[in-house]
Amino acid sequence: MGKVFPNRKKGFFEEHWIALIILWLLFFERLYMMSRLGADYGLKSDDASYVKAGITFFHTGAITMHGVVSAQIMPGLPVLIGAFVALFGEGYGMWIGLKFFWCLLGTLATWFVYLTIDSKAPKWAAILPMLLFFTPDFAWQDNLILTETPFLFLTCLYLYGLFRLGEDKDWTSYFIVFGAAFLAFMLKAQAAVYFFLPVPYLWMKKYPSTKLYGQCFLTLLLVSCFIVPWTVRNYYHFGELIPTTYGIGNPLLLGTYQGVGYPKDEDAFKELAIRRAVEEEYQNLKEKDGTYSAKHKRFIALRTDEAKAHARMRYWWRHDRVSMLKSYLYIKPKSMLYQTFYWDEVVPHTKGAIEWGRHVDFFLALAALPAAILARRTVAEVIFLLFAYGLQVYMYAYAYVFDRYAQSLLPFRYIAVGFFLAAAAEILKKSGWTIESRWAIYKTEREFNRQRKKAQ
Repeated sequence: MGKVFPNRKKGFFEEHWIALIILWLLFFERLYMMSRLGADYGLKSDDASYVKAGITFFHTGAITMHGVVSAQIMPGLPVLIGAFVALFGEGYGMWIGLKFFWCLLGTLATWFVYLTIDSKAPKWAAILPMLLFFTPDFAWQDNLILTETPFLFLTCLYLYGLFRLGEDKDWTSYFIVFGAAFLAFMLKAQAAVYFFLPVPYLWMKKYPSTKLYGQCFLTLLLVSCFIVPWTVRNYYHFGELIPTTYGIGNPLLLGTYQGVGYPKDEDAFKELAIRRAVEEEYQNLKEKDGTYSAKHKRFIALRTDEAKAHARMRYWWRHDRVSMLKSYLYIKPKSMLYQTFYWDEVVPHTKGAIEWGRHVDFFLALAALPAAILARRTVAEVIFLLFAYGLQVYMYAYAYVFDRYAQSLLPFRYIAVGFFLAAAAEILKKSGWTIESRWAIYKTEREFNRQRKKAQ
């Protein structure tokens, strides 16, 4: 199995020189995008809120969002940004440091995609998917201080570590997988699924049962070292057991307006009744003067959104379950497959081409499964990639389908594309069709035609 810096006998640069050239070009593409946009470029949206939360964390040690103590987000990004504030201050130096680091993470994500494929396929099949990261939407994303870039990097590291664990069955690989999954969980609560996904894959790889169960217990123990104090902290602030976040309310509500046939608000619930019911539930959070503090107002607002979402979903299910099923099982997931997170089309007239490319790589990723079965190689890996990808698509589709979320799942597809290319080449080779054989036939036919013309 390939290592992070593999095959030292041959020479690291000699073995990976093509991939390293691509990495440098990708990194410079991102730096060029930064020079063009400016280091302090942003969307003035969630990215600004994250940066403000990081600055607040540096000064107070509190996890905040939108200016109040919060459990709307996981603590990873504010803590990370706070570290940059400590190093570079709150001015332009902080922005330069953050953007440079984000560009580096986006580039290194490609490296781990390459290593993951290279460990189980010919080198050319690992190099070609790297080229997919040259599309300008990735370079643009890596210039936004959002969770997507570090999450994308950690997903690629996670996949590399997992496939290495399936082969080597060693503790180093386990800690790569756990470390990547835990840090991804610190960025997004949805990454909790990363702790469970390896189990069926490792079963397929005939992983030793005793070691697997022991590592599952260790994972539970280590994750609990964060979950328990985080839950206690959230209970102290909000009077409720919140092991991850309370941020599902707003995206869940927005998701009920996606698809077809969704109900009108006035049909699904009464606004005043919903608000009163939620406030009644959280009477214990009121201050002595009978009002709510700013952090509790934010908490109750998101709980109200959640209550509205559930009311809309219940009404929708009772009155038009066909359109609801169509929306949640087909329309919303499908919209995640081809979207690109590229709101500011920095390179003109490229978004349409990128979305067309998303169609191509999606169907190539799907084709990886029959190709892997026919070639009898990387079957377990392809099954895992497609299952993990599909599961997360439906997890997001349950709430709000968003191009930002779709972008961070692309490594699952790109690695599957690499395995498809290798499997397709293997199938052609077994059938006797190779580039060398085609070239030999072509030269023979050309020589035959030349001799025939000469004879005439």
